[in-house]
Amino acid sequence: MLSKIVEIRDKNTFIPALCVQLGSDNDQERWLMSSAGYGREIEDQKAYVVLVKIAGGEPCDAHIDPFAWGQNLRTYHVAHNWIRDHFDEIEPGQVIDVQTILGETDTPKTSDRHYHGAAV
Repeated sequence: MLSKIVEIRDKNTFIPALCVQLGSDNDQERWLMSSAGYGREIEDQKAYVVLVKIAGGEPCDAHIDPFAWGQNLRTYHVAHNWIRDHFDEIEPGQVIDVQTILGETDTPKTSDRHYHGAAV
């Protein structure tokens, strides 16, 4: 399994998130994932990405199904699908800009970090 932390952005939206791509070199982990319905082979399992909203406490929102995000279907659904489809290309800490993905803006947003004077 591989994990990355990203910054999901949309119009007036900032969401730190953890992304975990399933799949393991460990036979026991692969078996456990296959028992849960994610296929037996690592390539089948890698088609699934768990997206976890990092919110600093409980409750913790996490879904493997991009359609399971309920009330905020636009932002999470679009970001989750894009992350799943581009997981190998994503750099740790990358900004995932929903408006750019949807073609609503041409220029991707920069990290919210740059607006809050965070130390580099």
